[in-house]
Amino acid sequence: MFERYTEQARRVIFFARYETSQFGSEQIEPEHFLLGLYRQDPGLMKRFVPDATGETIRDQIQREAPRRQKISTSTDMPLSHPVKRILAYGAEEAERMGHVHIGTEHLLLGLLREPTSASRILESLGVTIESVREEIAKSLVSADPKPLTPEEAATEREALRSMIESLPDDALRRARSALEHARTAPSRGMLGLTGFGDVRRRMLERMGHMGVVGGWQEGHFSSTRMENGTMIFETRRIHKGHQITLIEKVRVSDDGKTLHYSQALLGPKREHTWSMDFDLT
Repeated sequence: MFERYTEQARRVIFFARYETSQFGSEQIEPEHFLLGLYRQDPGLMKRFVPDATGETIRDQIQREAPRRQKISTSTDMPLSHPVKRILAYGAEEAERMGHVHIGTEHLLLGLLREPTSASRILESLGVTIESVREEIAKSLVSADPKPLTPEEAATEREALRSMIESLPDDALRRARSALEHARTAPSRGMLGLTGFGDVRRRMLERMGHMGVVGGWQEGHFSSTRMENGTMIFETRRIHKGHQITLIEKVRVSDDGKTLHYSQALLGPKREHTWSMDFDLT
């Protein structure tokens, strides 16, 4: 179902599931989906909703649908019918624009097409489906970034300096690692994709090693699925006539403070496994 989704789009559903557990709901509703968009792609939401943040949206949702007791993320949480329609609308929007992949921008359009309290919140903030479509079309026309002028470059550097100066001491080394990666990394991710591949590489490089996979550059995502609150990515490649399968699992802890990550590399004769927890606080 999610083969055409970009990694960011897949993770919207992942985070929507987490938000569902925090609200104590039995199924993923459009409001959780909206919060998932804010968690995964705040840049996109800031672009279209400059006067609101994820927290202000959360407060508004809570006023309309107060939280119940939290439930575990391992609980089965199906997509509600409105969310299923949102995903279908998102696919339609991608096809309408001639895009092969379904991204977060298409999911935002799908959310706006489905009349729910989530779409009404966005509309109350001045977001319309026509304005989002128009802005996306403009961004496609100017997809190739123009070189910065000296003045623009100076402004960007100053903004970076301010951000770095505001970081707590224990975050400086991680920030430097991320910046060095951005400066030296190739344009495609570890598994030939942007998004999860790049995030995965940064997580592991930050810890000083690459897990059982090492510098595996080839392969493609052959499937993505959600099982009991865990997002599972399966990648396959053929090596010397044998199929090798990499299974990566990502799960956020119930308290939202830890990211559990694991790898399993399955070959014709043996299996290697590796795992690590990452602090999200």
